[in-house]
Amino acid sequence: MIDPRNYFAFHEYLEQLPEKNITQFGLFTTWLLNLEDQIEGVIQIPFNVNILDLTVMNNIIYSLNQLLINGNKTEIDQIFDDKLQMLYLNSTNFLADQVYSGVIDKHIDLTNPYYPSKYTFYLFASKNAYLLNSNLDKLNENSRQVAKIYNNMLKTNATQFILESAQVRYNGDLYWEDFLGNYANKSYHEDTTFTTVLSLTTLINTWTSAKLDKRGNLRLYFDPKTPKNVTDTIEKGMKAVTKFGFFQNSNLNPFYSITLKTYTSQFYYPMNVHKYLNGTQFNPHVGTQDILRHVVGVDGIIDQNEYDQMLKQQWFSHNTQEEFTGFNVPRQQFALWSSDSITISIGMNLLSKYHCIDRSKLNSSS
Repeated sequence: MIDPRNYFAFHEYLEQLPEKNITQFGLFTTWLLNLEDQIEGVIQIPFNVNILDLTVMNNIIYSLNQLLINGNKTEIDQIFDDKLQMLYLNSTNFLADQVYSGVIDKHIDLTNPYYPSKYTFYLFASKNAYLLNSNLDKLNENSRQVAKIYNNMLKTNATQFILESAQVRYNGDLYWEDFLGNYANKSYHEDTTFTTVLSLTTLINTWTSAKLDKRGNLRLYFDPKTPKNVTDTIEKGMKAVTKFGFFQNSNLNPFYSITLKTYTSQFYYPMNVHKYLNGTQFNPHVGTQDILRHVVGVDGIIDQNEYDQMLKQQWFSHNTQEEFTGFNVPRQQFALWSSDSITISIGMNLLSKYHCIDRSKLNSSS
């Protein structure tokens, strides 16, 4: 059972599963607990239902990649049973499909409910590619498949997104910014430093791999097929980052948030589970939600035609809002976590990687 908001975002993918005759399917969820694991007054998952977040999936996959590369083989063989391998491959394929299908662009509020930035999602995806590409000799068959999935996704859609979203300063330097501080036709550039650092790190992670040179120093080498517009973008962006005072501007970031952000991220979506914690059913079409006592979700896969009809109904007295209207909406506020330290630490990591790039490859890429 997953969150009905999640199910709406991913329903087209999930509806195709029965046609593919897949015998076993699962995904990494955000919470380790399920409803039956809760202990009243002691531990409870938010809204009494599990949820999917594509950035959380990226992080789980990254942890498993670290284990596969650096772990003890005996331990790995014990941990990576058939079920975990299934989750590992299914989750990687799943998040790549959400990129290719454009779902992550249409509904970042529901696909990444806790990490509301596409730039953050692509950063964590690129960390996986960089780790795997830098350790190809240590990969097994499954992790090689995961590396291929990440490389394909990042070198197409992710790279295109970052290149197209770059903005140009009067002196030719490039920068990026997200939704924080852009409101009422004004831009306060509050998340520019953070978003610029993430964008450049993602490009470097995607198109380089780390190896020791003849002297034993760690160097970053570009994929020989790296397009020139990628290396040019990195150079123009780094001109901004390496200028004195870059990190003295705003280091705010929309790094993490609550799931209830916008009208489109409320629980106004079709559900086939609607009960109190004690099991008593209630009518989900009227009234308001009791987020502490209600259990609302989607269990299993709903038939496509049935789900289309359910989308036309009201849920908690509201029509389903199928189009994401953006985060910067008048009279709309939500809690988010911001950390200057995150901006600066990722920035230092970027500067370190840039310093380690093999310069001859950078200048000769085409």
